Amino acid sequence: PNVVGQLVFVSFSAVSTAFSLTVVLTGLIWPGLMLSKCRPFSNILFFISLCDFLGSISNSFGFPPNGSHLCSAQSFFYLYFIPASWLWTLLLVYQLRTLILFKSLDLSLKWMHVICWSVPLLPALLPLSTNNYGQDDGLNEASPCVLGGNEKLKFLWIITCDTGLSFICFVLMAIWSLEIFRFCQINKHAESFDKELSLFQSMRLYPLALFITWVPAFFGGILVFTDVLSTSNYSVITPLEVLATQYGTLLTLIYFSQSKASRMLWIDLFKKVTSHIIFLKHSTQPEEVQFDGKRLLSNMEETDEDILVQRLISRDSMVSIYANEIKIDGDIRMSDVRSF
Repeated sequence: PNVVGQLVFVSFSAVSTAFSLTVVLTGLIWPGLMLSKCRPFSNILFFISLCDFLGSISNSFGFPPNGSHLCSAQSFFYLYFIPASWLWTLLLVYQLRTLILFKSLDLSLKWMHVICWSVPLLPALLPLSTNNYGQDDGLNEASPCVLGGNEKLKFLWIITCDTGLSFICFVLMAIWSLEIFRFCQINKHAESFDKELSLFQSMRLYPLALFITWVPAFFGGILVFTDVLSTSNYSVITPLEVLATQYGTLLTLIYFSQSKASRMLWIDLFKKVTSHIIFLKHSTQPEEVQFDGKRLLSNMEETDEDILVQRLISRDSMVSIYANEIKIDGDIRMSDVRSF
């Protein structure tokens, strides 16, 4: 067994799991911050983190023995939730493109859910028609479980489903990002374009994080399958797989570095809980912890995302957000919209 490689892989996967969990908890504890329909990009970031959290949990299983329940679970989680995170990131770039270039949001949240939760079923389930969840005997307990069985068909499934899907996502993200970048360069001096430019400058870091973490593993996997690197030289590939586990870590760091509201809410909650614990140690009658997240949220400044969505609302007397999911009058205030 690859003990050292397994220890490193599990450790980094646990880090990514913990980081992604903080974003997921942010959305669950303060849904108005991430799950409001008036914050379309924050919605997407929540589901990217959720997918990466679930995928990283399976990576934390280490290198389970072939044929075990943990091995099968790890294979499914990898083949389903990791591609789902790619697709959510792809739709983040697509929605950003349509907002900046065409001042609209083409896809509804409902259709994004349909796409991102149904398409990954292809790489997760189709290979089972000829292969099985697991790993080759030569790599048993030396690498994470993905697919076992017929080697030629395994290669075909990986290329057409897993690697093929990631390649499509990477290419489309690159094309759409370049389109947005070119449009921003042309219009960067235009009046009232500062919010669009600022939003692009912040959101472009997320697909960049995906490229940094997954593209090296993508090419490393191709080298292995084409025998440029043999499986006996597997230690060369392990760092690439470890790097791929850190998409959730980078996403979390980017999110909290840019979201002042999230930082303030967590800091305030931490202070309240800490002061309560300290008080409990010195008193038999603890005071009630007063934590008003709604009040704190109401005092936050509007983000570029809020302002751009507000422009869509006020552009016409009656407009549709999320492709007719919610319809609101053009004169309605942003504070009222948040109550939906």
